[in-house]
Amino acid sequence: MRKKIWRTGSKLLCLLLVFLLLPSLGGCGVIRYLRDRFFFDEYADLPPYEIGKEFVYSRDLSAIEEKMTEVRFLIAQGTDYAAFELLYTTLRTEDAAYLSEQTEKYALLRDLDGSNTEWQAGYTHCLNFERNFALWLIETEELLAASAFRPLYYEGLTDAQVEAHVSELKGMYSEEEKALQERIEMLEENYGTDGSDAMEAYVALVRARNELAVMNGYGDYATYAHAVLYGRDYGKAEIDRLLHYVQQYVCALSQDVGAHWAELEAAQLHWGKADRDAYTNFFYRGFHRYGAKKYLDAYADAVGGELCATYDALWQNGYCFYGNDTENSYQGAYQGYFEAEGVPYLYFGPYYQDVMTVTHELGHYYHATKGNNRDYDLLELHSQGNEMLFLAYLGANGGALGLSETCLTAILTRQYADMLDSVVIGAAMYEFELRCYEATDLQPESAREILDNVMQKYGISNEEYILDNAAVSPLYYISYAVSGVSALTLGAAAQADFAGAVALYESLCSVEDESGFIEALRSVGMDSPFEEKAYLALRASLSEYANGQKAA
Repeated sequence: MRKKIWRTGSKLLCLLLVFLLLPSLGGCGVIRYLRDRFFFDEYADLPPYEIGKEFVYSRDLSAIEEKMTEVRFLIAQGTDYAAFELLYTTLRTEDAAYLSEQTEKYALLRDLDGSNTEWQAGYTHCLNFERNFALWLIETEELLAASAFRPLYYEGLTDAQVEAHVSELKGMYSEEEKALQERIEMLEENYGTDGSDAMEAYVALVRARNELAVMNGYGDYATYAHAVLYGRDYGKAEIDRLLHYVQQYVCALSQDVGAHWAELEAAQLHWGKADRDAYTNFFYRGFHRYGAKKYLDAYADAVGGELCATYDALWQNGYCFYGNDTENSYQGAYQGYFEAEGVPYLYFGPYYQDVMTVTHELGHYYHATKGNNRDYDLLELHSQGNEMLFLAYLGANGGALGLSETCLTAILTRQYADMLDSVVIGAAMYEFELRCYEATDLQPESAREILDNVMQKYGISNEEYILDNAAVSPLYYISYAVSGVSALTLGAAAQADFAGAVALYESLCSVEDESGFIEALRSVGMDSPFEEKAYLALRASLSEYANGQKAA
């Protein structure tokens, strides 16, 4: 998943500076630059969406319904266990994967074109069917416990174990939980669209999610999400240390690198056209339309091996999709997975088709072709780590690829500023969310006080960004902080030994599917983001981007 962290007011500030300085800058070239940078719409003449590889999808699930009916009939008859076992196993494996894939495909289609009512209806139908199918499976397990098939189906289990199994399943999902999830989804969909106060809407979401946590046996949603949704293999003590180190080492560094980037950004008004075009095409244009793909091509060739082969295959005949409709396509980027077919895909929406976003998602995609590890922090390290390897390669080879030292320095400084931002904001967002979910009687006023306190503490002012993402991606962004620190340390290693860092990255993409984040780092010999030495290393490697001078 890729969501950009916008620096509030930066574009407006640049425009104001330009118009103040315009008389002394010799006008026409600057005006063309402003037009190309801020007012050119590359999506205006493009098709609303582009499908890299066609796929088959269907909302006709009648064949699955027929099997479900037949399974219940066989259980009621209680005589043909072999037929039941074959059919029920197929439903729980092949048909469940097929159903999940249809929901996924309609979700992708809906992201490509949100105005397509048929695709929207297909998504709603498949999602509802999938939820009802989950309830049907639980009810079927309960029926089996009271049927003639019980001795065969639950062979080897005691009566107490069977009852515990059924009870656990019923506790995992129910009609009440389904209704609550639908209410939460409605609150998420209406957030920011129904004219209500953003903080009031967020507090309503916090309350509803805490209800869900209590329904599942947890005291609050933060505890529930940490253990159940994300399955993180570290606890509160580790997170507390990370938050402390981020405040101690990263906040000031982020501000310094960001300030240096702002100076370089302002200096672009004095750049030549070639540098301005290269910078604009790198950050603000579709990477495959305006020439920035050559940088990623060269990086993939330098890395070689499986990553290069995966990269080449993706553009030749892979599942890659572009949403180009700025009104109706989802504005974001992500890697998804077609469960039944067993293949990953990539989606890039409007304004999320630049070379760094593609590099980020390529890291997700590459791992998805190699394994099925679902640890969220590790997944983000795959993507952010790929970004840092790419930047290390670009820093050493940008000149050979046609980038001037001036342009290359600005590119690297901006991207390191962005990565440091993601660490700081990920940490700040988590602290804000945690305090909200743990509050005994959260009100909009108290939530506002918490947010103001946290933003002051971390030296940021991204209120809208924090609220918007806390609303739709609850307690996820700590993964950007945790993985971001490790990605930056990987980048520091790549600056000293690119081949060695690539080998380390390959190992990270190849750990066992069951490995957690900490276990994965330990297995490849990387420093933990919960240890101080990781922050000392990244501070040393990025000091030149804070002040423009090489570290001593």
